[in-house]
Amino acid sequence: MYAGALGDNAVERYALFLTSLALSADPTERRTALQRAREHGLDVPRVAIVTAERTIERSLDNLPSSVKGSLPDLAKATLEPPEEAEILLVRSIEWTVVEEDTYDTALEQANVILRYLLCAYLLSFAMFYGADTCYALC
Repeated sequence: MYAGALGDNAVERYALFLTSLALSADPTERRTALQRAREHGLDVPRVAIVTAERTIERSLDNLPSSVKGSLPDLAKATLEPPEEAEILLVRSIEWTVVEEDTYDTALEQANVILRYLLCAYLLSFAMFYGADTCYALC
């Protein structure tokens, strides 16, 4: 249909549409929306990868606020709920676990996201306790 006739731009546009679903759609709705790309003649694995990439970009644009500011007193610290950007970042992996062709991308992106989150919090920890303590934990 129309989306299929747009060529490379169709994948990007459909991916941007899927990205706009953000956290408003549950995983089943997101999976269904991704599968509809096939009905429009689009390459579903490619759409999934582009959607995950755009979701990650969107999340990272909004994420730095979670690691800025003064460090909490760890003796009084409580586990705060994750920010929406952090949830969106982790859920971006969902786009790449729908099709078997994108499992390798899912693994790669999950690794990058996990490393990012660990480093963001490890840096905060290192600033509070000192780099030597941080290195000892690694």
